[in-house]
Amino acid sequence: MHTSLRDEFRRVWPLLKEAIIHDTHRKRHVWDAIDKGDCQLWTAPNAAIVTELRVFPTGLKVINGWLAGGELEGVKALVSQAEAWGKSQGCVKAGISCGRAGWSRKLDGYAVAGVQLTKEL
Repeated sequence: MHTSLRDEFRRVWPLLKEAIIHDTHRKRHVWDAIDKGDCQLWTAPNAAIVTELRVFPTGLKVINGWLAGGELEGVKALVSQAEAWGKSQGCVKAGISCGRAGWSRKLDGYAVAGVQLTKEL
């Protein structure tokens, strides 16, 4: 049985929505980015991540993960898959935009490279 990308997104949305901690995106925004091909959806039975390819003015190409949810081992497996795919697309680095610094302790090879601070106005 073939599951459509939209159906798979609906299935894993409850895992991903918990990762949106600053009210920056709604479900439709995430889906639109995936549907347009601006982002990639990676899924496992109990985990999901969303990535994007970033190309900087210098030509540096990075695969960046910006949403993740579900069981840790599933997330880690998906990160490995996304890294390999990113490399095949010409990426020389992988990044993770995360609201929880603890991911740096859970994912091998990743280190905190900065901190994002926010303030309510």
